[in-house]
Amino acid sequence: MHLPTHKNPTLNAECTASAPYNFIPLPENLVKAVENANDLPDQNQFHDKRKSGYFDVTLNVMSPLYVRHGLPLKAFLKQEDEAEKNKSFRKRIKNKPEFFYTQDKDNPVIPGSSLRGMLRHFLEAVSYGKFDQVMNSPKVFIRAVAAEGDDPLKQPYIDVIGNMAKKVQAGYLIKHKNEWFIQPARRPSNENLRGEGAFLKLKEEYIENGAIPGLLRLNDSDYKPQYYDIFFDADTVEGQDGRPRTKMTNIGTADNNQSHSGVLVCTGNMKETGGETESPRKTFAIVLPPDSKAKSIPIHPQAIKDYCDALTDFQKEDPFKADLGVLKHRRPVFYVNTPDQICYFGHCPNFRIPDIGEPGERPRTPADFVPQELRNPTDIDYADAIFGYTKAVKEKGKKRAYASRISVGDAKLVEGQSDIWLPQKTIVPPVLASPKPTTFQHYLTQKNSNNKARLFHYGSKPVQETVIRGYKFYWHKAKDKDPAKNDFTKQINETPENLRKIEDEVKETQHTQFEPVKPGTAFSFRIRFENLSDRELGALCWALHPFGEENQDYCHHLGMGKPFGMGSVKLTATLHLTDRVERYTNLFKNEGWHSGETESAKDLSDRVILQNLVMPFENHVMDVLKPDCQNMHELERIGMLLKMHEWPGYAPKLQLDKNNRVFDRRPNTRYMTIELPNEREARDKNEYKNRPVLPTPAKFGTFNASAQPKEFMDFQSEQMENYKSIPQQNDSKKDLQSGSEAAAILKKANRELKAAQSGKNKTGLRNGAILKARIEKVKPDTIEVSLPKVESSENFSTRKKNKWRPYAVGQHIRMKITINQQGKVTRVDEV
Repeated sequence: MHLPTHKNPTLNAECTASAPYNFIPLPENLVKAVENANDLPDQNQFHDKRKSGYFDVTLNVMSPLYVRHGLPLKAFLKQEDEAEKNKSFRKRIKNKPEFFYTQDKDNPVIPGSSLRGMLRHFLEAVSYGKFDQVMNSPKVFIRAVAAEGDDPLKQPYIDVIGNMAKKVQAGYLIKHKNEWFIQPARRPSNENLRGEGAFLKLKEEYIENGAIPGLLRLNDSDYKPQYYDIFFDADTVEGQDGRPRTKMTNIGTADNNQSHSGVLVCTGNMKETGGETESPRKTFAIVLPPDSKAKSIPIHPQAIKDYCDALTDFQKEDPFKADLGVLKHRRPVFYVNTPDQICYFGHCPNFRIPDIGEPGERPRTPADFVPQELRNPTDIDYADAIFGYTKAVKEKGKKRAYASRISVGDAKLVEGQSDIWLPQKTIVPPVLASPKPTTFQHYLTQKNSNNKARLFHYGSKPVQETVIRGYKFYWHKAKDKDPAKNDFTKQINETPENLRKIEDEVKETQHTQFEPVKPGTAFSFRIRFENLSDRELGALCWALHPFGEENQDYCHHLGMGKPFGMGSVKLTATLHLTDRVERYTNLFKNEGWHSGETESAKDLSDRVILQNLVMPFENHVMDVLKPDCQNMHELERIGMLLKMHEWPGYAPKLQLDKNNRVFDRRPNTRYMTIELPNEREARDKNEYKNRPVLPTPAKFGTFNASAQPKEFMDFQSEQMENYKSIPQQNDSKKDLQSGSEAAAILKKANRELKAAQSGKNKTGLRNGAILKARIEKVKPDTIEVSLPKVESSENFSTRKKNKWRPYAVGQHIRMKITINQQGKVTRVDEV
């Protein structure tokens, strides 16, 4: 299959993003371990032609390592006690800093489950396996209130809520049986109040202290959304612009014969950075009483489901419900009025809307941007075949479940070591938030990386225009190959200033603490395996010892703190093969426990031995991909995987500066921030504001891997043939050559093709231009629209793409036009 590839941005601080993580692209082809699940070996016997045995593995800690110890049931339940919640974060039971252990907390252990997960994740990437562990939730919603004009989300957001949220209405939620409705609220004009919208805006400063008992002010440290039934009087005064406006007075929760009533809605204070800056929000909203003359409007069930699927952590906290958000009977709500059923609503006027590609589609999820060929549950890749699986399918037997053929033991401390803990034993790291897939400029492939307005997002066409970037890994961040010479203290420690602020703060819930082991510490563990084919054994060897460039060290990632450079570990494995018949025939022979080893142990750090072991696996992958190279590490995709596992990796430049997202001719590996400390202008403080794009791992250091699968090369050749058929001016007599010149010619060909297909015609409009059209007629399956910019008396008919949001005559929608060579509009398509 041909997947959209990521085009790197120009390497400069304006276009290039910085992050401690990066991505290994999706596989261009799926490599199956077996064609059918029934081809996997039965597990009730040992097979003569298959390999069984074990690996003895030494794990050397290269950067501080931490795996948290679990909580006993009693302690787990205790963490919800009110007394527990009133302790500082250091004293809370859930933040106990101990490293995982089984008997003695001073004798750390790395659980086999953690090692197993590390190896499987790596194997999935290197073996061109499936990419099926992508959830259909959360559904992606957007809010582009303060987005600049060239932001790709700006216009889709305005199309729904209008400029300055002018399309937004206010009302009250009503639950009838299992259905939700909105009862419209009275508008200010219904009560002779001056107001252009569907609700009133009240400046916080107009509310006298104590007038509303319990009211939290926008800049209070414990601020949260609130709802209050209030009463007030209203006068008409002259505003600063000379126009009459409503001034609310005598505001309170007691009914003292005031002339008006409503619900005061206090939404978020927009202090998202968690800093000490004042809230940029100055007003609350007042929703007037329900309009008894208006009919209640149903909310479409799909809109309810989408909203609940996309709840943020903020929308799950009090006063909202963990599973329903704002959905509560008789609660004020804001919405966009569409005929028959409501499709957009939220708890504040500038609420989030689903990032949809076509009107009527459900909101996209990350899973939509993974080709179906890579997530077919019946396919068996190497990770499934070796590590086992269970599948949600109707079939029985091996098609439904298959047990693992390997067992990974706990890694225990190698004897004879002392002084294993990091000198500063208890570490408080900076807060690490959860991944933000909505940062689409990082998580989706981009074709126009230097053009913010043309970035792909979750409203773009899945798979056709863009796909998920792939497997996420973190960079190693050492400065020296020798782990003893690296000081990770600054990278993994919270700043002293922040630590002083939070040390005794009862409300502090974000920080934690831990006790890492220091670099140079060694653990050992054993991996047992049964009935592996030569290919499968080779794949497992590749995962343990990446077979990359000679004289290059490769390390794995394990445990917590990987964004800080923690958890870098180097594996050294020795293979022991056993003959099961020989072993059990002579199990107690010569007063010893007979192992049945068939030959001497094989040290995988010996490159010749490793090459012989991985060759059956590599040959299989190469037979499927058919690239023009001899070894897998020459493939561009595998080269990126190896680049991210190189030791010592790429240490970050830690100071926060808008110009250091690029240095030493490569991207930085620090997190970006929404609050740069040295910038005065708000637009310059937020590094995410201009949506810089994350380059591929190929932009780090020397990168020589360039080979591609044959199908990818065939696609390029097809593009070349298309280029040959285009009349040439300057290059028509040049022979097509390989390498960089061919790539440059292909780039020019694509440019000329695009120009030929979208040049201006007699109307002055471009083929493919997007125009605002007016709906003139609505039919069961089609709509007719008029195009104001097209001089024609005819209306243009197009099929409905909206499956659940009704169309209405007079409604304006965006249409993409197709123009023939005579300059006539021949087709319109809704976008």
